[in-house]
Formats: sequence, C-alpha cells, structure tokens
Amino acid sequence: MEKKFKHFLIKESEHMIQIQFLFSVVTPEIEQEINGFLTTLYFGVRTNISLDLEEVRYLDLKTTTYLMGLARELSLSKRKLIIINAPLSLSRFLKTLEINKFVSL
Repeated sequence: MEKKFKHFLIKESEHMIQIQFLFSVVTPEIEQEINGFLTTLYFGVRTNISLDLEEVRYLDLKTTTYLMGLARELSLSKRKLIIINAPLSLSRFLKTLEINKFVSL
C-alpha cells in the first residue's frame, strides 16, 4: 500500500515501512512533521523503518540527532532504522561516530 503526504511518501510491506522524504532542506514546519510522524510510527508499528533521503540535500544537526535517538530506540526493541541515499554529510557523520550498530546505511 502506498500513501502520499505533503512531505512524505509511505510504502508499507509485511516486514518494513518505507518512507521517502519529499523535501530538500528541513524547515521548522518539516522538522515538526518529521518528529510527530516518526514518533507515531515508532509506537504504531512493530517493523523496521526505512528512510529514503534521495531528495534531501542537507539535514540539520537537530534532525540528525532526532534520527539517531529514534534509531537507538528501535534498536532497543529489536528493530532497525535503515537510511537509503543519505546526504554525504550525514553518511560521514554516522561513519565518524561509528553509529552503524544502530543505523544501517
């Protein structure tokens, strides 16, 4: 099943929720939507969550920190956050901090 929202495209499968971000830069409005949307998914589903960031050029530190917290919480409940097409800055940040035990790139 596929659902399109203002800033997200969601595809559901039996083992994963795939979310494609449809914005290039995080604004305060988008930041609130990301936090609310992903928090709802965390509590509402028991599957892995995949984020496709192909359209995203830059993620600010606050959003990156939120995603890392989400990844940690998912990991504690034996689920994963999978990031696809991450911006170079995010990939470098995650590899530098060796956060790959929480997040799959």
